[in-house]
Amino acid sequence: MPNLKTWILILLMATIQGSWAQSLTPQARKKLDNDIRYLVGQQSGFADIAVAVVDSQGVVSQVNGSLPFPLASVFKLPLMLAVLKKQEEGKFPSAGSTLTVTTSDQCIGSGTLAKQGVGATVSVDKALRLMMSISDNTATDLLFRNLGTATLDPWLASLGFKNSEIILTNRQAWLLSLGKVPGWGRSTPEDRVRAWEKLDRAGRLNLAEKIESQARSLTLSQFQAIEDASTGTQSVAQDNLLAARLDNKMSALDLANLLMALDQGTFLNEASRSAAFSILAGQKYHSRLPAKLSSSTDIYHKTGTLSGVRNDAGLLYVKGAQSGVAVVFLTQEIRPGASSKMDNIAATIAKLVESAY
Repeated sequence: MPNLKTWILILLMATIQGSWAQSLTPQARKKLDNDIRYLVGQQSGFADIAVAVVDSQGVVSQVNGSLPFPLASVFKLPLMLAVLKKQEEGKFPSAGSTLTVTTSDQCIGSGTLAKQGVGATVSVDKALRLMMSISDNTATDLLFRNLGTATLDPWLASLGFKNSEIILTNRQAWLLSLGKVPGWGRSTPEDRVRAWEKLDRAGRLNLAEKIESQARSLTLSQFQAIEDASTGTQSVAQDNLLAARLDNKMSALDLANLLMALDQGTFLNEASRSAAFSILAGQKYHSRLPAKLSSSTDIYHKTGTLSGVRNDAGLLYVKGAQSGVAVVFLTQEIRPGASSKMDNIAATIAKLVESAY
């Protein structure tokens, strides 16, 4: 029978382990799953929603978790991780190496790098931080084009994450949604979706290259003028359709498990893993998953926004725990007027997770 010192040691080890790992009893896991499913079920008339919550013990809850959803700027999260991995392998320029912006990298929308003009230089580390902190589209495209747009999905598949199609730079996706595609002529949003969905992955990659080639001399101001001219020419439903169908995609479960792999250190060495968390800590947008969390919970996350899309994906560390909980919230076809509601649902799910742990 254990003596008093042994019992004290057992209790001490249990306390230490409790501070390092976030886990729930089977009853608590079931309750959290039921609470999330009920909450999401109440939103069926407002949007299509996918949710995944995963901890070190496995899947806690998922709704539509295996279905690929449009990522919007959340695709920048797996892109960042792929860049860090390739740096480890010596297959991508180091953090301090300089990249040069070309016309093909310049993209309208979020970010500041595009405004510095063609020929501007930026370190790989700075580009990663711009991409993740303020969702800089030009920094993203500069990194993605250097990585190779055909390489991200195979890398994810090698890790076991096979429900993704991440092949479009921001510039390519934007021009595709505008119908600026060689050989298409004038087209409706429905025409663009039908033409895209007829193609397999190889055909889509080929088309994306043709879009980029045709627009190689398109300046930032010309790009913005095309976007401005399109304003008001389509219904909200058509804008939502384009965002849902002509975007990089991944399933919520694959994304959550990728985040847990980051948490557990299964594919990055410690230096790269530390760099990933340092970059993620610079996130400037906190209106979704973090909105209702207490100050004692740390969160490392990436948001994404398009017409009808309000996404967020991240790792929660409740009360200083060393092991995280991955929470992924993806949407599409959000009905008019329901965007703020979706932000609130994302925040509520994160709060449910925090409260449970």
